[in-house]
Amino acid sequence: MFGISSKILTMKLGIIGYGKMGKTIEKLSFQYGFQEVVIIDNNDEWIQKQNDLKSCDVGIEFSTPQTVVFNLEKCFELNIPVVSGTTGWNEQKEDFLKLYNDKSISFVYGSNFSIGANLFFKLNRYLAQQMRLQHQYEVSIEEFY
Repeated sequence: MFGISSKILTMKLGIIGYGKMGKTIEKLSFQYGFQEVVIIDNNDEWIQKQNDLKSCDVGIEFSTPQTVVFNLEKCFELNIPVVSGTTGWNEQKEDFLKLYNDKSISFVYGSNFSIGANLFFKLNRYLAQQMRLQHQYEVSIEEFY
C-alpha cells in the first residue's frame, strides 16, 4: 500500500492578465491547492513582481491579443510553464510558436477552455461533414448588429 505524505506542498500560481478570467482563477486557486498567487496585469507590475513570478509553479495567461506575445515571452524568459487561454491572436500565434518550438518550455494553449464551447466546436465539425453531403443546400453565415 502506498503511503501519502503528510507534508503539504506549497504551490504558487502566477496570473497574467487580471480581467474577468483572471479574477475568477484567483477566486478558485485556493480550492485547487495554490497557497500563493502573484497577479500581473500591466508593465509596471511586470517590473515590480517579476522576481515573485520566477518562483511560481505555473503561470495562467488570459490577457489581450495586443499583450499576449509579450506576456508569454516574459514567462518563457523566466522559464515558467504557461497555460494560455487568450483569444484573438491567431495572426501572431503561428510565428510565435515557430520561435519557441525547439525550446524546452512547457506551454498549453486553448482558444476556449469552456466545455460548452468545445462541444459546440465539435458539433459544428460534425454538421459541416453532414452538410457537405447535401448538395441541394448552400450553407452561409451572416453577421449583423
